[in-house]
Amino acid sequence: MTVKKEIVQQRINPYTQHLHSLLREPPLRATENSLQKDLVQELWLEQKLDHFDATNNRTWLMRYLRNDRYQQPPHGPIYIFVGGEWEISPAYLLTGHLHDIARQHGGVLYYVEHRFYGQSWPAVDAAVENLRYLSARQALADLAHFIRQLKANEVGLAHTKVILAGASYSGSLVAWFAKLYPDLISAGWASSAPLVAKMDFRVPNNCDIEHEELRILCGFYMMLGLLKTLPTEIALHGIAVNCIAFLCTHLR
Repeated sequence: MTVKKEIVQQRINPYTQHLHSLLREPPLRATENSLQKDLVQELWLEQKLDHFDATNNRTWLMRYLRNDRYQQPPHGPIYIFVGGEWEISPAYLLTGHLHDIARQHGGVLYYVEHRFYGQSWPAVDAAVENLRYLSARQALADLAHFIRQLKANEVGLAHTKVILAGASYSGSLVAWFAKLYPDLISAGWASSAPLVAKMDFRVPNNCDIEHEELRILCGFYMMLGLLKTLPTEIALHGIAVNCIAFLCTHLR
């Protein structure tokens, strides 16, 4: 299933030089565990260039990362973080919410790189005739093939549940994958995923992202402080009791 990196011809992604500031992973805070990069393996999987043309036999190598530190086969789930318009790195397999869930449930973590980004470059250049293979539909088919190969070739994963996670565009991929390939996954987490594609999609010009991030962070720490006070704890307990009573009454 995998191919050693030494035999992979290094290709320069023409996007990287000019769009480096745009094509970035969603940020994660560094932790002590996130520095243990030796826990993550870099692997490669052969993919079809065009999954929807039976006459096209061209293939390429998709890069992906794996952290099996917490794996407890045969029941530990497969957690896959779906790559987007960026080069993948070990961070999401060493820290963050998905990492913590995998650790708690004895799962194995994977991070797949999107075609035409990072080191997963199916063509030698960015000619229009090559970019026609850069589509969400082809990327979803890459992911479907990846999951099928995992279950067919990796020991202890044949009957394991698969959970996908993604953010922004890759979150959209998670939602679309659940729609197109429902038989291949058990659950998906699509964070901040825009689902309605449209031309010239961009954030509002009057949105100060850094300022909004600071406001959210301040509010979060204020809430943490309130949670440590007895009146707030009692109030939240009352809200929880009322919610449970409502659910029991209306969702029988």
